[in-house]
Amino acid sequence: MESYLKFEKFITPTFIQVIFWIGVAGITIFALLSVVGMMSYQPAMAILVLLIGLPLYLIFWRVYCEVMLVLFRILGELQAIKQQGES
Repeated sequence: MESYLKFEKFITPTFIQVIFWIGVAGITIFALLSVVGMMSYQPAMAILVLLIGLPLYLIFWRVYCEVMLVLFRILGELQAIKQQGES
């Protein structure tokens, strides 16, 4: 608990994983609602959104979250190197 209070250990990587799954659900729901809304006047575009747009948005969201996690892992490694140098 003390490491959290001194900001030596971060809780953000855990939050990023939770936010990732919330984002996946939100992106999927939004895409499905868009497809339902477009089916009546542009069915071809709706199918393209579902087959191409949804996977692309999910990939971009995954990459963004992974970049955030990598930044925190780099920070953790730098802190470990610093601790080794101090001992």
